[in-house]
Amino acid sequence: MTTQSVNRPSIQSLKNKARLLADKEKIALNQALNLIANDYGFTHWPLLMKHFNTVRLNNPEAIWRLFYSGEMMLLSAMEGAGKLSMALNIACIALQEEIEVDYITIHDNRDLVNKRFNIILGDNTADCFMRCGSFKIIDVNRDEESLLDKLKLIKNNALVIIDYMQAVWDQHKESKNYETLLRNIKELIKEKNLRLLM
Repeated sequence: MTTQSVNRPSIQSLKNKARLLADKEKIALNQALNLIANDYGFTHWPLLMKHFNTVRLNNPEAIWRLFYSGEMMLLSAMEGAGKLSMALNIACIALQEEIEVDYITIHDNRDLVNKRFNIILGDNTADCFMRCGSFKIIDVNRDEESLLDKLKLIKNNALVIIDYMQAVWDQHKESKNYETLLRNIKELIKEKNLRLLM
């Protein structure tokens, strides 16, 4: 249960990767560093560095403190490691700060999300957040348009959790459209001042 950066490539290996990318694409090193950061779910290199160096990744409060509006974060781990529980614990922190949470599920796990949310908060509290609309579970197809349409409808300043972004990436791997999709998502996140946890 970590952000992608804690698969722990070294900072030096990421910088080396950026240098190779800069040479190959004939771009400035700082652009290449930002592209490398994007690969790990961060909007820019300094943000990746901040997370890499300071976040205690077994602590949702520490993650939340460093997760700002307009930013994206990738939560990545092996199956069964606790990504859903970590995402829902982060959601609970957002709800305590009166920030709405939209949980977008791409692979039909609405019942599991609901069950875990009830376990974490307790049935009465979870039900209260769901009834008042502070916590919503949204089903989305695996296509780009469906996902972008749902993101456009989400209120500004919310926390958005997209559960199983890999399903969307898989749809776009062959056409390389996932880079365009990621750019479109980033623009929406910044425009609507959202936090996006994938």
